[in-house]
Amino acid sequence: VPHQFDSNRMGSGVLPLLLLLGLGLSAPAPSASALAPLPVFEFSGNLDSKEDHYGLGLAIGRKFSSEIALRLSSTPQLYSRLVPYYRSEGRAAYEAFVNENGRVFPLYIAELHGMADGAEVPFDALFINNLNEEFTAAFPSGVNKSSNIDHCSDYVVCSMPSRECLVGHNEDNGAESINRTFLLKTSTFTAFTYMGDLPSGAYGFNKKGFGFTLNWLGPQRGVVGLGRGFISRSLLDASSLEDGIFRATVSGQSTGHNYQLFEAGKGVVNIELAPDGGGPAKAVAFSMRNLTGAAPRFHANQYTSLTVDQFISNSSIHRMERVHNLPVPTNATSILSILGDQEDRSYPIFHDDVSHERGDLADWTLSTVLFDVRRGVMTIFRGNPRQGIIEHKENIFN
Repeated sequence: VPHQFDSNRMGSGVLPLLLLLGLGLSAPAPSASALAPLPVFEFSGNLDSKEDHYGLGLAIGRKFSSEIALRLSSTPQLYSRLVPYYRSEGRAAYEAFVNENGRVFPLYIAELHGMADGAEVPFDALFINNLNEEFTAAFPSGVNKSSNIDHCSDYVVCSMPSRECLVGHNEDNGAESINRTFLLKTSTFTAFTYMGDLPSGAYGFNKKGFGFTLNWLGPQRGVVGLGRGFISRSLLDASSLEDGIFRATVSGQSTGHNYQLFEAGKGVVNIELAPDGGGPAKAVAFSMRNLTGAAPRFHANQYTSLTVDQFISNSSIHRMERVHNLPVPTNATSILSILGDQEDRSYPIFHDDVSHERGDLADWTLSTVLFDVRRGVMTIFRGNPRQGIIEHKENIFN
């Protein structure tokens, strides 16, 4: 149906959200003390055609319509600055982002159109929020371009083939995303997903045995180009570790990112990437480390391999320093102990009500996951991973 994929359409049926905005209200963010069990949403349809992908987005939008609308309305600066600007004097940049991402990833644009229709929210607001960092970087002035640099921590210990190969990840984000995430399971992949976002801006794997975790990075310059959310959505369709590396380093990216890419039974690589040159057709600069058989490696939200002018937050600096003073992990228990560490009162590694009551100045940990790459198992933990409470466990090849 052609109108379903019209990039100029703003969406329909947006009365509930517009009432909130018209009254000058924003949706209150939930408290982390009320962190609900992670919902699991299964989509049994095929993902072969544009219509199939639209159907996936439509199903997600209908299932989580109220949560998507509330998350958008409570996202800082989205409706107060970004959407108004890109509907007016920034319209050309908006169209350039839509056209370039739609040209390279037409199936994933279809997913967003379906999600907007299903949730009854404006497509442009949903699209801008999926590229929030990219649109913020392109904003001329007045927006805090380093406001979201506290997101996520990773620790990789991989001594395959003789011993363990583990990827541990804390998924951190703002309070507006508490209880607004879910685990998406399709016939081809499983992904931790933010309600209103493409899967996955966090972590996931597919039935080919390929998976990934992500960390925010903040190069000081960006270009109009491909969004991180579209790149990571593409990773869920990777056929192998080599294909995942190719997809993660595709040219024309708008901003930077950090990837831990792995293939079950094979190993792990770490990639830091940044845009290199202006315009959507330009190359990217990246550094890749093979972590298989290498020393254990912790990664927060700063470039450590690639030389880039960057935003670095106090949170990332404190987490890196804290890990430097801790014993190097050798197994799952020691990785989870570090990911649950709260010794630094201002900027701990794990963020929850306990840490915020003690003076935590950063964000919230929404999920902790451990990938056993050698055995092909994903384990998601509820609450502080030091407690060892398993919320979801899944074989990667099953």
